[in-house]
Amino acid sequence: MPLVSGTKLKSLMREPLLHFLLIGGAAFVVFDDVALVDASADSKRIIVDRESLLTFMQQRARVLLPEGFAAQLDALSGERRAQLVEDYVREEALYREAKAMQLDDADYGARQRLIGQLRFINEGFVAASIEVSEQELLDYLRAHSDRYSVVPTITFTHVFFSAERHGDESARDLAEAKLGVLNSEQVPFHQAVGHGDRFLYHTNYVRKGAGDIDSHFGREMQRPLFAAEPDEKTWIGPFRSEYGYHLVLLTTKSAGYLPSLDQVRARVESDAIQARLENAFEEMTDSIVESYEVELDAVLREEADLAASSR
Repeated sequence: MPLVSGTKLKSLMREPLLHFLLIGGAAFVVFDDVALVDASADSKRIIVDRESLLTFMQQRARVLLPEGFAAQLDALSGERRAQLVEDYVREEALYREAKAMQLDDADYGARQRLIGQLRFINEGFVAASIEVSEQELLDYLRAHSDRYSVVPTITFTHVFFSAERHGDESARDLAEAKLGVLNSEQVPFHQAVGHGDRFLYHTNYVRKGAGDIDSHFGREMQRPLFAAEPDEKTWIGPFRSEYGYHLVLLTTKSAGYLPSLDQVRARVESDAIQARLENAFEEMTDSIVESYEVELDAVLREEADLAASSR
């Protein structure tokens, strides 16, 4: 009993984004014509059994340990096993189409290269026909603003007192006492290194984002630092980190912003075109897979039915 009904692959000539050409000598051959090289019923049927799944798992992991993969296969949930079957079917269908283009080879690395060539041929043709309008670029920039946004940054120096060295309470007392000294003597940015204990990381932090501060001081200190107002002459604190207490001279703070399209045009255009290519390849792959009849063997079909009934 087929898992997926087989259908004849419709002509890719109807949709430009689904076109891809076979480069052979000086001639270009449309995929539909190539697919007819071997159009027998058997060539359009993919039978999925336990052995084919085990082989696929081993090849993908590049490890030949049948016993270990057998245990992994048996332990898969119904959903994970269905995903494995889908991955196998998609790869097998693409591989067969690449073979139909007479780019055949046997080992798994070559199999992946064949699929890569199929993708390359498709993308090369589609890319030549893609034109992205100004409005599409603006829409893409806004839809993926997190990818292009400039994060808020701060610049500061700090004087550190180690909780490990002094104990937590004593470290805080030392910091509070030092705060008055730093402000009364108006200790400048470049002289911070001459005060307090040696810190694990840096003394000066210039135009650093929240992620950098998190990784060195922890979120407990990062949040109040970014909330504070900069003042080139006034030391503030103490701030608690996982290492101890810190007195901070926060000199500048810049707000985050989304650059204009002109500032990031090259990146946005490249990413937008790549997204189109990815969608085109996925649509092409779906069309190829739909042209095959996929059949689970009796054992896998029974296991799939049991998994479905147990949900």
